[in-house]
Amino acid sequence: MEAKPLLLVAAIVLLAYTAILHGTLDDLEQDLADTATYVTSLEREAGDLHAANAALRERALNISARDARTEPMVERPSAPRQHVPFSDVDIKTDAVTIRIDNVSAGIVAPTGSMLPLLTNNTLVLEKTPLKPRDIAPGDIIIYESESTRIIHRVIAVGMDDAGWFAVAKGDSNDEPDPYRVRFPQVRGVVVGIIY
Repeated sequence: MEAKPLLLVAAIVLLAYTAILHGTLDDLEQDLADTATYVTSLEREAGDLHAANAALRERALNISARDARTEPMVERPSAPRQHVPFSDVDIKTDAVTIRIDNVSAGIVAPTGSMLPLLTNNTLVLEKTPLKPRDIAPGDIIIYESESTRIIHRVIAVGMDDAGWFAVAKGDSNDEPDPYRVRFPQVRGVVVGIIY
């Protein structure tokens, strides 16, 4: 007789586990269905994004092709900084007086690298810079390279292991000068052009 109550308890426990397991299986099936719906939604969104990306790429290629057919943009150089204050310029009907320390005159050589701003035999006034911060992008500098004086515009300045440097480029040249200009090479900053 003792075996029957034990068997009855075992049957009740088995029924309870079956009910719990059945509920858990139903929950798992529902989770699986929800996950499948979510994955389908993500696949649709990915397809939409792929189509939008393809459309943008096509548009960019069309713009690029259109731009290639038009005239290329002309690179506009930065303007030089104001090196001479207006208070140091005295203009009269018979004379102009400009007060500039450390200034000298120079004549532009016929290289054409600074056309149309500077032509052959243009007279420039150059001021000797005292420190690297006297030179900024946009300034036109005169520097020496292998005993040749070059007059080009500064397009960038920076620091590296060797110290301060400038990157220079002739306004009508396609590429910057192939070397970095060091401060000791700089002979002057153009502060005036006389035509």
